[in-house]
Amino acid sequence: MQITGDSIEVQYYMLENFFYWHSKEKTLLTLNMCVLAFAGLVPVLLIPLRYFIVIGLWGAIAQNSPFCVAVGKSIIQISMEYGIVLERTLPTYMGDLLDQIENVYFPRTLSILRWVPIVRRYVPA
Repeated sequence: MQITGDSIEVQYYMLENFFYWHSKEKTLLTLNMCVLAFAGLVPVLLIPLRYFIVIGLWGAIAQNSPFCVAVGKSIIQISMEYGIVLERTLPTYMGDLLDQIENVYFPRTLSILRWVPIVRRYVPA
Protein backbone atom coordinates (compact mmCIF):
# COMPACT_ATOMS: atom_id res chain seq x y z
CA MET A 1 0.00 0.00 0.00
CA GLN A 2 2.83 2.37 0.84
CA ILE A 3 4.58 1.67 -2.48
CA THR A 4 1.40 2.55 -4.36
CA GLY A 5 0.97 5.77 -2.39
CA ASP A 6 4.60 6.74 -2.92
CA SER A 7 4.43 6.06 -6.65
CA ILE A 8 1.25 8.15 -6.98
CA GLU A 9 2.93 10.96 -5.05
CA VAL A 10 5.98 10.85 -7.33
CA GLN A 11 3.77 10.82 -10.44
CA TYR A 12 1.78 13.78 -9.13
CA TYR A 13 5.02 15.68 -8.41
CA MET A 14 6.32 14.94 -11.93
CA LEU A 15 3.05 16.04 -13.55
CA GLU A 16 2.88 19.26 -11.53
CA ASN A 17 6.49 20.32 -11.97
CA PHE A 18 7.57 18.88 -15.32
CA PHE A 19 4.44 18.95 -17.50
CA TYR A 20 1.99 21.56 -16.20
CA TRP A 21 4.35 24.57 -16.09
CA HIS A 22 4.41 24.76 -12.29
CA SER A 23 8.19 24.97 -12.59
CA LYS A 24 9.23 26.51 -15.89
CA GLU A 25 12.86 25.38 -15.60
CA LYS A 26 11.89 21.74 -15.12
CA THR A 27 9.39 21.92 -17.96
CA LEU A 28 12.06 23.39 -20.23
CA LEU A 29 14.39 20.58 -19.18
CA THR A 30 11.70 18.04 -20.08
CA LEU A 31 11.16 19.62 -23.50
CA ASN A 32 14.90 19.70 -24.16
CA MET A 33 15.20 16.03 -23.22
CA CYS A 34 12.33 15.20 -25.59
CA VAL A 35 14.14 16.98 -28.43
CA LEU A 36 17.39 15.17 -27.59
CA ALA A 37 15.58 11.83 -27.44
CA PHE A 38 14.05 12.49 -30.86
CA ALA A 39 17.44 13.48 -32.29
CA GLY A 40 18.95 10.33 -30.79
CA LEU A 41 16.26 8.13 -32.29
CA VAL A 42 16.61 9.45 -35.84
CA PRO A 43 19.72 7.31 -36.56
CA VAL A 44 17.92 4.28 -35.11
CA LEU A 45 15.10 4.86 -37.57
CA LEU A 46 17.44 5.27 -40.54
CA ILE A 47 20.10 2.64 -39.79
CA PRO A 48 19.05 -1.02 -39.77
CA LEU A 49 19.08 -2.78 -36.40
CA ARG A 50 21.54 -5.45 -37.53
CA TYR A 51 24.30 -2.81 -37.81
CA PHE A 52 23.80 -1.84 -34.18
CA ILE A 53 23.90 -5.51 -33.18
CA VAL A 54 27.14 -6.08 -35.10
CA ILE A 55 28.77 -2.96 -33.61
CA GLY A 56 27.66 -4.06 -30.13
CA LEU A 57 29.16 -7.53 -30.64
CA TRP A 58 32.42 -6.02 -31.90
CA GLY A 59 32.49 -3.73 -28.86
CA ALA A 60 31.91 -6.68 -26.51
CA ILE A 61 34.74 -8.62 -28.12
CA ALA A 62 37.04 -5.57 -28.18
CA GLN A 63 36.71 -5.16 -24.40
CA ASN A 64 38.49 -8.47 -23.90
CA SER A 65 41.15 -7.96 -26.58
CA PRO A 66 44.50 -6.72 -25.20
CA PHE A 67 45.21 -4.85 -28.44
CA CYS A 68 41.90 -2.98 -28.41
CA VAL A 69 42.26 -2.18 -24.70
CA ALA A 70 45.76 -0.75 -25.31
CA VAL A 71 44.54 1.31 -28.28
CA GLY A 72 41.59 2.59 -26.24
CA LYS A 73 43.84 3.62 -23.35
CA SER A 74 46.21 5.43 -25.71
CA ILE A 75 43.30 7.27 -27.37
CA ILE A 76 42.00 8.31 -23.94
CA GLN A 77 45.49 9.55 -22.96
CA ILE A 78 45.89 11.56 -26.18
CA SER A 79 42.42 13.07 -25.85
CA MET A 80 43.18 14.09 -22.25
CA GLU A 81 46.36 15.83 -23.41
CA TYR A 82 44.41 17.68 -26.09
CA GLY A 83 41.83 18.57 -23.45
CA ILE A 84 44.54 20.14 -21.29
CA VAL A 85 45.76 22.19 -24.25
CA LEU A 86 42.19 23.28 -25.07
CA GLU A 87 41.56 24.16 -21.45
CA ARG A 88 44.49 26.60 -21.60
CA THR A 89 43.84 28.15 -25.01
CA LEU A 90 40.05 28.11 -25.31
CA PRO A 91 39.23 30.96 -22.87
CA THR A 92 41.36 33.41 -24.88
CA TYR A 93 39.91 32.19 -28.16
CA MET A 94 36.34 32.39 -26.86
CA GLY A 95 36.92 35.90 -25.48
CA ASP A 96 38.20 37.08 -28.87
CA LEU A 97 35.28 35.39 -30.61
CA LEU A 98 32.79 37.03 -28.26
CA ASP A 99 34.35 40.45 -28.89
CA GLN A 100 34.17 39.90 -32.64
CA ILE A 101 30.52 38.81 -32.42
CA GLU A 102 29.57 41.86 -30.34
CA ASN A 103 31.58 44.40 -32.31
CA VAL A 104 31.36 43.08 -35.89
CA TYR A 105 28.64 40.51 -36.50
CA PHE A 106 25.80 42.03 -34.45
CA PRO A 107 26.15 45.55 -35.91
CA ARG A 108 26.46 44.10 -39.41
CA THR A 109 23.33 41.99 -38.93
CA LEU A 110 21.41 44.95 -37.50
CA SER A 111 22.40 47.14 -40.43
CA ILE A 112 21.17 44.48 -42.85
CA LEU A 113 17.90 44.03 -40.93
CA ARG A 114 17.24 47.78 -41.03
CA TRP A 115 16.74 47.48 -44.79
CA VAL A 116 13.73 45.16 -44.33
CA PRO A 117 10.63 47.41 -44.08
CA ILE A 118 8.61 45.33 -41.59
CA VAL A 119 11.57 44.48 -39.38
CA ARG A 120 12.86 48.07 -39.35
CA ARG A 121 10.32 49.05 -36.68
CA TYR A 122 11.62 46.43 -34.24
CA VAL A 123 15.36 46.90 -34.72
CA PRO A 124 16.89 49.49 -32.39
CA ALA A 125 18.49 52.46 -34.12
